[in-house]
Amino acid sequence: MLNESGKVLLNAKPMRAAEATRKFQQAIKLSPEGRFYLNLCMSLYQEGRLADAHRTCDDVARHGGTTAQVRQAALILERFIVPRETAAAAAPP
Repeated sequence: MLNESGKVLLNAKPMRAAEATRKFQQAIKLSPEGRFYLNLCMSLYQEGRLADAHRTCDDVARHGGTTAQVRQAALILERFIVPRETAAAAAPP
């Protein structure tokens, strides 16, 4: 229920990523499953919380994510999070 509510918030127009993040965090407290970590990773990324999103994507495998979920987390890291982290680190202060 919490996970589904979070997905709805993440897909809302306009997106409600911060609210989705809270729903996914609540779902993880009840049942720390890889699929919830994957959704949390996406909502954190949408909020611009790159370091938190990176850690959470790494947690997908540690919390029993399926092979497809682990692959998706790796893809999110590779295509979205790491490039933004790299660009931010290279930007002048």
